[in-house]
Amino acid sequence: MNTFIGDETFFYQLISGYARNTTRDITTKYKSGVCACCGAKGKEIESAHKRGCERSDLVKQWIKESILKKENSVCHINVDKFNELFKNFTRDLSNFYFLCHDCHSKYDNAELNETDFKHISESIKQKRQKSERKRTVVAPSAKLNKEYIVHGKAYSGKEFESFLRSGPCTVYVTLFYTDKTQSQHVWYADKFSPKSSLSGNLHSGYLRNWDHKGITGIQLEIK
Repeated sequence: MNTFIGDETFFYQLISGYARNTTRDITTKYKSGVCACCGAKGKEIESAHKRGCERSDLVKQWIKESILKKENSVCHINVDKFNELFKNFTRDLSNFYFLCHDCHSKYDNAELNETDFKHISESIKQKRQKSERKRTVVAPSAKLNKEYIVHGKAYSGKEFESFLRSGPCTVYVTLFYTDKTQSQHVWYADKFSPKSSLSGNLHSGYLRNWDHKGITGIQLEIK
């Protein structure tokens, strides 16, 4: 196990550049060269974190989850666990949009919304889409299992929505696949309004094309 011993803030400063560059390296092979928003070709395409999945917030959360112990300002951080959390998130394309620099900036500044993105499918390489189809073994009529847990207790989807509307929540998301693997994600639900839909959020994000991705279930947990 690789361990960092030192100040948490200093570790964040050290790891931020690594997280940015590694995100670029992992997602590069999935970019088709088309902007998901304006459809521009021939421009440099960047990996844009979806709202609620901002890198700086996620890195801080992953650091906290990787702390083995803390003595005053000195932290013992499991670097291997941090790297696993980070890479599991980055390999999930549902956490990103591929945008040109101009659209990326506008999206980050809330000048654009997901409804403006008309070229999402073209922005992802067909090779990735084919690989997802090969993984598919979920029948179209298969039922998607959903679990909602708050402080260790199970709730219905409607009840879980009420918790999201009560204020900013950190939701731990686990996706289950047909090959018995799992992937973990963190959703910072800080803008869940009375008009927001839990099902709509999930099926436009984590559960987009769930049957083609081989997803059999999802667990949402507020600890």
